[in-house]
Amino acid sequence: MVDVIHVDEKYFSLTFLKRRFIMLHVEPDRIRKLKSKRHINKMMMLATVARPRYNEAGECIFDGKLGTWPFMVHTLGERTSRNRPAGTPPVKAVTATKENYRAMLIDKLLPASLSKWPEGGRGTRITIQQDIKMRELLNRAYPQICRMGYSLPAKTITSVAPTCRRPLTL
Repeated sequence: MVDVIHVDEKYFSLTFLKRRFIMLHVEPDRIRKLKSKRHINKMMMLATVARPRYNEAGECIFDGKLGTWPFMVHTLGERTSRNRPAGTPPVKAVTATKENYRAMLIDKLLPASLSKWPEGGRGTRITIQQDIKMRELLNRAYPQICRMGYSLPAKTITSVAPTCRRPLTL
């Protein structure tokens, strides 16, 4: 249970439905450039945490926060619109498909996790624990994840093993 990385997906809105501002009289009113509240985009984020570690003196040597990454793409705006000029980089949300999810795990989660992981005992086995809804995506990425774990002997990690769990509902 000590060497477990908990991975979870969460949707966030890019703006709030109701916003309040304290402004001076000389400031112009802020304008939301949306047709209605149904046009607010949502973005999926991948968050990872682990158990924090403390030394014998009670000092925190590893806080357990590994990272949060969005499923998004930065592209340049092709045309000028009334909202922004051409060339402005708008943020576009990307659907979490098998390929995107696998790339997120291999390119971002594992390097960040293994670089922040505390130095520990020999033969550490890191387990990636995930929602059961992502089982298919995780099982297909299993060979690449294991190869990534085996290719980093400096941390004395023997294997990286993905597992699935049922999401906790409160």
